[in-house]
Amino acid sequence: MMTQQTLEKMSRLCANYRGTIIHETIFIETGVDTCVTEFLSGSNSARVEDLYRLLVHKQSGVSFSSKMLMLTYIVKNYFQEFDKRNKDLTQSINSLIEIRNMAAHRKMKIPKDFSEFDGETINLHWVSTKKGLPKEEGIKMNLKFINDVIAERNRLHTTLTELYELIKQENGNPENNK
Repeated sequence: MMTQQTLEKMSRLCANYRGTIIHETIFIETGVDTCVTEFLSGSNSARVEDLYRLLVHKQSGVSFSSKMLMLTYIVKNYFQEFDKRNKDLTQSINSLIEIRNMAAHRKMKIPKDFSEFDGETINLHWVSTKKGLPKEEGIKMNLKFINDVIAERNRLHTTLTELYELIKQENGNPENNK
């Protein structure tokens, strides 16, 4: 039987893991917004600020997947060398955001017996329908999983920072503004 104390510990740990994942992925979402904004504004500081506000405002109707389509288009059409070096960029960002969405929207699975809780692993799950059939899906969060998320966020943040600098450089080159 599950004790109240164990359940509270699991809840706090789950909240901590979820918070870490959401916190880490915010940097990636902001990086995508910043790269798209910088490219579309041509480094015009007034346009950068206005466009950024439009892109990130919830009422704009611009979804994260739409921003990813813009980023992918920009990279593939204007930064081919960067694209060759970072072929997995779109897939990696989408995978990290999928983990974020799972952490944010799945419920904690409570084990039948408190002895099943190892003090570190939290299982999240939900029942979805695949082709009309119910299927239980899950994700296991533990310290290794969280550290892997952080490492991937660091890698993607570095890559997006490199892209941002390339975009700024491209926008600052008068030859590109003809």
